[in-house]
Amino acid sequence: MSKKEQFAFGIFQDGLTVKIAQLVSSNEKIKIQQLLDTNLSHHLFLDDKTDEKDFLGLKDIEDEFTGEASPSEEISEFEIAEEVNEEEEEESGKSELQSLLVNFPLDRGKISLNASEEQISYHKFDKSYTKSKIIKYIKKEVLSKDEIKKNNYSFGMIFNKDKSSLAFVHKGENDLLNAVQELNFQYSRKKYIYSYIDTNEISLMNLVRYNYEYTDQDFVMILYIGKEYKSAIVMRGKDHFKTLPIIVPEAEPERTRQSIFSKILLEQDISNFPITQNILIAGEFVSKKDIEFFAKKFGSMSKVSRLELPQIDEIEATEAEITDEKIAQYAIPIALAWKTLDHKNKNFYSTNLLPKDIIERQKHFKVAWHGFVVLAAIFFFALTGTIRNLQINRDIIEVNKIIGTLDGELTQTKQLILKINEVKEKQGHFQKNLELIDKITGNKNQWYYILNVISEAFNKYKISWLNDLKSSANKFQITGYTSNRRNILKFAELFPNGRISRIIKENIEDVEVWKFDISYSYPKKEVSLAKNLNIPEKEPSIMDLGKESEEKTEDETEVPVSSDLSSKSLYEVSFFVGNDHTQAGKTNNILENAGYNSRIEEFTDGDEIAYKLVLNETFSKTEAENMGDQVKKQFNEIDYFQISEKEIQKTVNIPEIYNDIAELFFSRKIDEAYDKLNGFIKDFPGHRLVYNANYLRGECLYYRKEYTAARKIFEKILLQKGNKKPDALMMLGNSYKMENNTEQAVKFWNRLIDEFPENELVEIAEYKIKALKEN
Repeated sequence: MSKKEQFAFGIFQDGLTVKIAQLVSSNEKIKIQQLLDTNLSHHLFLDDKTDEKDFLGLKDIEDEFTGEASPSEEISEFEIAEEVNEEEEEESGKSELQSLLVNFPLDRGKISLNASEEQISYHKFDKSYTKSKIIKYIKKEVLSKDEIKKNNYSFGMIFNKDKSSLAFVHKGENDLLNAVQELNFQYSRKKYIYSYIDTNEISLMNLVRYNYEYTDQDFVMILYIGKEYKSAIVMRGKDHFKTLPIIVPEAEPERTRQSIFSKILLEQDISNFPITQNILIAGEFVSKKDIEFFAKKFGSMSKVSRLELPQIDEIEATEAEITDEKIAQYAIPIALAWKTLDHKNKNFYSTNLLPKDIIERQKHFKVAWHGFVVLAAIFFFALTGTIRNLQINRDIIEVNKIIGTLDGELTQTKQLILKINEVKEKQGHFQKNLELIDKITGNKNQWYYILNVISEAFNKYKISWLNDLKSSANKFQITGYTSNRRNILKFAELFPNGRISRIIKENIEDVEVWKFDISYSYPKKEVSLAKNLNIPEKEPSIMDLGKESEEKTEDETEVPVSSDLSSKSLYEVSFFVGNDHTQAGKTNNILENAGYNSRIEEFTDGDEIAYKLVLNETFSKTEAENMGDQVKKQFNEIDYFQISEKEIQKTVNIPEIYNDIAELFFSRKIDEAYDKLNGFIKDFPGHRLVYNANYLRGECLYYRKEYTAARKIFEKILLQKGNKKPDALMMLGNSYKMENNTEQAVKFWNRLIDEFPENELVEIAEYKIKALKEN
């Protein structure tokens, strides 16, 4: 005899994206029936209603005590309009959720939801903490007295085989749960049944624990890349090992994948464990192209694949509708629904963040036999009074469903109209700007050339934009914004006599930008665009940051000199052109037309007056010599050149320089990092980071297989004060091991264990010694 079908629905919210998975259990088989999603235009709830109620409660008490009306009771029309707009935005988000929910028979099964990551805190405990100790810690250290009193929290915990544990605490209300409850009776007379609320981590680990077989020594990373929720969950066998939150800026897919790979690679180097041994990818980046990208980047040492669910019995949809790629995208809602249907499965963690009051309300009501007689009598008499309303209620539900669908379509139409009006407004503004440009430029090729140069430059150095352009008889001035301060130096070189008159740091929507004013002389002729821009192929060096205007306003944020800043000597380049002032002027014009910014200076050569052309830009010594050779070979009018040292105070952020070099090292650019570390130690010999730089030089030599030279550096580290001694002992042992000198290797690893027993490297050292003995 076949068992009755059981339905389960997993609802997952990721930012403004909501996904629902519908699973069914029939004849002891679990099948996927439907996977749908929607994008909300607004959050489901925009205000913290609890805070507002508390505030009003306090004011009511104050009013009763004083006998006077509160001034806050007088609400302006602006505040009323603002509240109405917020209510409309909330209803807009809920109407879009309605349009998604009507596709599922939610009243026929059980619903599970995910918890909001923003409301969850995680806490790791060692094996000394029992369940009772953890609960006591949470109530004493994590929750406030007010939160405990209001009972507005829930928590859960999981235990590993070594008895270490991970606890997670959810504070506040679950907006997704509240929204579904609010929409319940618009579509069904039955009250929805709720099964679980789980964290995203628990849901993903449940899938891996049930669908994959790994040994206790195997590491597996679940890499989930969603719209807003991005995380790398590392497991050791079937136990939780660690979680790496991934925060990357919004960008095109290629840059997002590259940023995620870099962060994971850095964590791999730091952890000293093979956490990328197996990588299972789920979420939005699960296409064939995404899998191939990560597989290529991580190399043959890592097994990279899409998260798959071989334990799912069937898929009750066409193959085109539900593919392996789509299953990986819906991994979390599928896991939520699956756990509901198979809650006795030992591979699924028995955690639940569903509020206690909902759990209690859903428990079956138990009565004695005579109670059923009373209930039957009540039902008989109530039935005669309610049977006439049944058909009306059905009609109301159907009408509400239609209204919900129409409301969603109306909201989308309104948003489309708003976007069309925005485009029309921008088009009109753009047309006015074009008319203004036509009026300014007319048929003058000079202005056509200027605008082209500015357009190409702002397109090259993103994110930058032009705010204003003013002209006078002898010069013109631009006002603009850029998110990269280095770009201002490049913009100053676009036209002759570029002069930075102002730089101001501002914040636009919490983004730091730089406002600048630059004035120029009009160009004398149209030179080629590429030559005039003088745009290099690589990013400017840190030395370029010092080329700023001498005029500064009170808003300018120049960092004062400290132990992390340094001054450097730069060099000027002078070209000697003889005793003829007229010829010197002509040569200077030739240099300017070729894109070099120079000035004429007079000096005494014996009893005669002579002239030289001095470039307005300063250089490092090597750059100055190369620039002199380049210009001397290019122009026959120059007799010879000379470089002279010029002391210029420049703010150089030394920790930032060190971090850039360290990033080269962790990106496996060992040779380049080694050369820059040598330069860093030479340039800043007394700085505190020289100790770290010396250690990093040793690791560079180790990876270059120069083990003897590397050991000399690590031995010096042991004689100095600092936190790198455990690392140096580990690397000394490693270098001797690479030369097959196992006796010396074990000696230094034992020193590490004896001298630094609490250090995390001790476990690795013990493992290495054990491996040598077994071989």
